[in-house]
Amino acid sequence: MKEALFLVAFFLLAGSAQAAESVIVVGSPKASPDGKRIVFSVKRDGVGMLDAMDADGTHRLAVPGTQGASPAAWSADGRRLVFTAGVRGDTSSPGSPIREIVTMNVDGSERRIIASGVNYQSPAWSPDGTRIAFSTGQFPRIAIHSIAADGSDDRQLTHKEGLNYGAAWSPDGKTLVFVSAQRAEHRQGRCTR
Repeated sequence: MKEALFLVAFFLLAGSAQAAESVIVVGSPKASPDGKRIVFSVKRDGVGMLDAMDADGTHRLAVPGTQGASPAAWSADGRRLVFTAGVRGDTSSPGSPIREIVTMNVDGSERRIIASGVNYQSPAWSPDGTRIAFSTGQFPRIAIHSIAADGSDDRQLTHKEGLNYGAAWSPDGKTLVFVSAQRAEHRQGRCTR
């Protein structure tokens, strides 16, 4: 119940703070690890971006350098964000967007593109900050990958045909859980990093 009240309060605060600027709050709020800040998705003039604010709804700001951004995830220390941003369509396969995995400080500084590829989505930082899990691919094969936070050492973790997405790290960072849809079945998956 507490989470539901928090989300209602979030939408009321976020929606009212920027009404004059014609900003649409899309959602996907993520609280920082210390609970003091919230990052969330908005649309400004039809372009997806990220905003951040204090947990009490004050000090709202547009996060610079997040045009075309997907929902973000916080690093464990609460200083950095990871998200994917749209780049362009893949001309070799219509409908396959090329997306970048981007890390940066919450103030927009130290923005770094660590990887790009077909339909990169849903990045999630490991608890120790050394790796980022994400999903990539095209139907009917969406795989979970793990990449070092500096962009090196890309590892494909799932190999069966199917839709594998929504990876989340275990608290110790040794295991990922994710949704796996294969042959019209939805299952929870598990793999090690």
